[in-house]
This record gives sequence, structure tokens and C-alpha cells, in this order.
Amino acid sequence: MIEQSLLNSFPGLLSVRNLEHQIIYVNDNFRNWIHRYTDVDPIGKTNLELISILPPNVASTFSQCHDLSLDWQKNCTSTENLKKIIRFENQIGSDEDVQFFDVLKYGMTIEGQPYIITVGYDITDIYLENLSHVDRLQRIVSVDELTGERSFFKFKEDAQILLNNATNPHYSLVKLDIENFKLVNKTFGLNFGDKILKNIALALKSTLSAEYEVFSRISVDEFVILHRYDHPDDFEKFRASFIAAFHALVQQNNDYNINFKIGQYVLSNENNAMLNITEAYELVNFAHRQAKQNADINLVVYDETFMLEALRQKRIESMMTKALSNHEFLVFLQPKYSLTTEKISGAEALVRWKTHDTKQIFPNDFIPVLERNGFITKLDMYMLEGACKVITRWVEQGIKPVTISVNFSRQHLNNKNFVSEVCAIVDRFKIDRKLIEIELTETAMFDNMDLLEDILASLHDAGFTMSMDDFGSGYSSLGLLKNLAVDVIKIDRSFFVNQKNEARSKAVLGSVINMAQQLGIYTVAEGVEERIHVDLLRELGCDMVQGYYFSKPMPEHEFDALLLDKSR
Repeated sequence: MIEQSLLNSFPGLLSVRNLEHQIIYVNDNFRNWIHRYTDVDPIGKTNLELISILPPNVASTFSQCHDLSLDWQKNCTSTENLKKIIRFENQIGSDEDVQFFDVLKYGMTIEGQPYIITVGYDITDIYLENLSHVDRLQRIVSVDELTGERSFFKFKEDAQILLNNATNPHYSLVKLDIENFKLVNKTFGLNFGDKILKNIALALKSTLSAEYEVFSRISVDEFVILHRYDHPDDFEKFRASFIAAFHALVQQNNDYNINFKIGQYVLSNENNAMLNITEAYELVNFAHRQAKQNADINLVVYDETFMLEALRQKRIESMMTKALSNHEFLVFLQPKYSLTTEKISGAEALVRWKTHDTKQIFPNDFIPVLERNGFITKLDMYMLEGACKVITRWVEQGIKPVTISVNFSRQHLNNKNFVSEVCAIVDRFKIDRKLIEIELTETAMFDNMDLLEDILASLHDAGFTMSMDDFGSGYSSLGLLKNLAVDVIKIDRSFFVNQKNEARSKAVLGSVINMAQQLGIYTVAEGVEERIHVDLLRELGCDMVQGYYFSKPMPEHEFDALLLDKSR
């Protein structure tokens, strides 16, 4: 047999049995552990003999460690399935002073004789630490860190249980967020924003039934609620109660008006497929998205037209890559006119999609889809190439080129190579960079001001003309422009169309144009459709206009003819 000194040096608990399950050796660690609870000498005794005389808690642990089911011929050739964790309680029926052992059994042939070796390590500290980690992970998975309420994962789990056990025929799944929450954070700070979110959770908790209704924060300012629903009036009562409770909490310290964008989907057990929380969440997402995309609507209730819309979007997504490679996206040009000369002084590149079977898909139908799935970044670069090709052709044909503005999605701001990619495309055509005007919408201004400043400065320094599109359609401020390398602002038509107080509107518009001029920024009014607006804008000093009054967007060859005619 192996020298006892070698076996005794093993750092854990070790015992050796023969095939009759008699213990023929234990190391000092094992012997000392047993002698804590009994003075019985284990040597020479079988499993059954020891178990019968050991204290019950020790006997139970010993039995688990020295399992009689271990068969030399079948089990001792591999350690597979012979490893386990043993829990040992020092006092019967007590959870205090618990030990955990990692036990492994295997067979060994020593001097031609088969033996069963059992080894164990006291892993109590490590095991309890791991249990603590598991508890913390379970809390992370189950609890929203900010609000202290259930996480989205736990919400889906609990909501499905409620639906499975529902005797109430209807539930309403609601998704909501705060309108322009980025602006709230930017105006009042992140701490205020976090307090708003906590107040939403408190208001929901006070409004909902803890037994039959659940809610969760999904991410940032988005919340989802499973609400009992017997009658359409029930939801209106819930919404009114929640908003009242929320405003009561918020207005204790601030009178800022918070508005919610809400989507709703009604579940019914009349169709079991509709009681799947994951499927229902996808559907309420459609409704919520529609509410967010419409400035005049705060609540959208899902109906089957949403599914048709989803199928339409999927169809566009299935076509877009091939359409780009087949050049189905066309560059149309809308002229910009100088208000001094009323001649063409520039153009905006606008995309049109004509499929291989000559069907036209309108921009309002496909651009929002491409914005959501990120494909818009590829289309923007495609349009930039198209604008460069137009300018190159003008130069080759002896036509004096005008600056073409190209729209870029805010999604490009997350691309660290955006500036270099734009430069590479324009330089490949060997045209003056000043002939390309880069347009970003004003809504991009609130995504990341520091990043935006750097990108605008880099593009401006690279020689491009920089433009802010849709100025005034949201929350833009001329105060922002003092730090941004912007050459042109495009004034939204809402400044001068359908104004209730024309005198005040004229004063505001005039101030915008005047301040832009003092900053050295050109102004372009878009959406101009009537002569009265042309005259007003000229009177106020606006530099350029574009819109249907002068010209609609047109194919390249029509613009060429117009440009040649205007340049004579």
C-alpha cells in the first residue's frame, strides 16, 4: 500500500476502503474531524457498522461520503458523476455552524489490490461566498436598481403567471415613457431625472393592485404595466389616477409639466395565443412607437392595422439591401433660390425609391423604417456619392455647379470614422468640399452635445459647409449655435405658416434671422409654398428659400435644364 506519510500529507479529508467497504485507512484530518463528535475508531469497520454508532448528523454525512452504491467494476474507472457537495450541520436541526464539503470518490489499484478512495475538502467559506454572489445576482436580475421595484425580467415572469391563472377575461398591457425625457435631464440634471423615474414607480405602486397587477421599468424612462381590464373605462380611470398621483409627487418640488407617451394592447383569454406576455409586449411596442412618432397623440391603442404596418416594414427591410445594390434609390434635387436674385443658389439631394418593377415607395414610408434598423447610414453615404456624381458631371459638361446639401441621420454621430468616411467619398470624386453641404437635423443636437461639437468642427475644418435642418421644429435655441460650427440653418415652415398672431410670429422670425446673420450664419426657409411667405422672408432678410412655390424636387436631368436656364 502507499506509504501512510504520503496519504497523511493530503490537505483534505481522506479515507481508503476495500471492496467489502471496510475502512482500512483515514488520514489525520479525517480522524480529527470524526473525533470532534465521537471517540469511535473507524479503522476496520464497515459503512453500516459506523453509521449505526455515529451521531445521526455525522452518520448522515458519512453515509453520503461513503456511498455503498459505488461499484468498483462499474464506477471506479471514471470520476464522472462521483463528485458532489455535502452539507453538514454540527447540531441536529440547526442551520447554524454549517459546513460544506466537496467530495470525490474514485478507485485505485495499489500493489494489485483494488481500493476505494474518498477525499473531501472543506469549502464552507467559498461555498457561502458563492451563495452570496448568487443572491446578489438574483437580486440584480429581479430588482430594478433605480426604483427598487421588479426588473423587466421579473415582470415578464410574474406577468405570465398572472395571465396563466387569470379568471378575469381581460388584461391591458401598457407601455409608457416621458415625452422628451432627454430634455428633462438636460434642463434639470440627471438627479432630477432619476427622481422623476422614482416618482413614476411610486405613483404606479400606489395606483395598481399588488395582488393582480404588476409593473416594471424597462430602461431609462420606459415602463410597462399589466393592468386588469374589464371595461374600456377601467383604463381611463387607471390612467387618470396614475397621472394625478404622479403629478402630486412631482409638484411638491417642481412645477415642470411632464407628459407621457402611452401605448396599450388589450389581452383576452378568448384567444389563448394572446395571453403570451412576450407576444403581447411586441404588440404594445407597435402602439407605443406610434404614440412617440406623432407629436399630437399621447395614447395609441393597438389594433390589427399595426400588424399590417409591421408586415409592410418587414417587406421594406427585406428589399432594402438589394435595392441599394440595384441603384433603385434615386437622387432627386430640389432647388434653393436666393431671395435677392430669385435664381438658383443651391440644391438639396432628396432620395426617391423606384423598385425594379417601377413602383414608387415614398420617403415617409421607408425612411422611418431605415432609421430604426440602422440601414439609413448606408443610404446616406449612397446619397452623398450620388451628389458627388452630379457635381462631377456638371463640371465635365461645363455647367457651373451649385452647392448640394445632403442629409445625414443622427446615427452617424455614433460612428467614430464618420468624418473620415465622408472625406474619403468626396475626395474620390476630386471635387471641392465646399460644394457639399452636410445637413443634420436639430433633434440630433440633444443626443450628445460634446460629441456633436467635435464632429461639426472636424467637418467644418475639413472644408464642408455645415447646416442644421428643421431649425425651430423642436427645442432648438440660437444660443446653442454660438458653440457649433454651423454655416446654415434651415428655418422650419412652422415659423411662418398658420400663425395665430402674425405680428408676434413676424417679430420672432425676424429676431431669429437677424441673430443668425450676426453670427455669420446663412438662413434658408424650407416648405415655402405661397408668394406672401416669399415676400415676408425677403422683408425679414432671409437669404434663401426652397419649396413648392418655386420648384418641387425633380430628377437630375430636369434640374440640369433648370440650372442651365437660370445661369444664362
